[in-house]
Amino acid sequence: MGRGVAATGSQPKGATLSPDGKRFYVTKFGQLDTRNVTIYDAYTLAILDQLDVPGIICESALSPDGHTLYISNFSRNSVMFVDIASKK
Repeated sequence: MGRGVAATGSQPKGATLSPDGKRFYVTKFGQLDTRNVTIYDAYTLAILDQLDVPGIICESALSPDGHTLYISNFSRNSVMFVDIASKK
């Protein structure tokens, strides 16, 4: 892989690579309730999608099959489970 820079927006906190190495997920601590998880193409660094997760997001981890994103939520004192396909 080459080098590059991807703009992330307000206060990027964590990055999680998908099991297949094709996508990565950046959590943004500085975004409240909307556009606080950005999904990037791991090769081109292009933005593929954004998730609106209620609260202030800290870190994330992906399930081994890459279908569920586990997200720690600072303002809700919880861990949230997000289905990648449905965004719910």
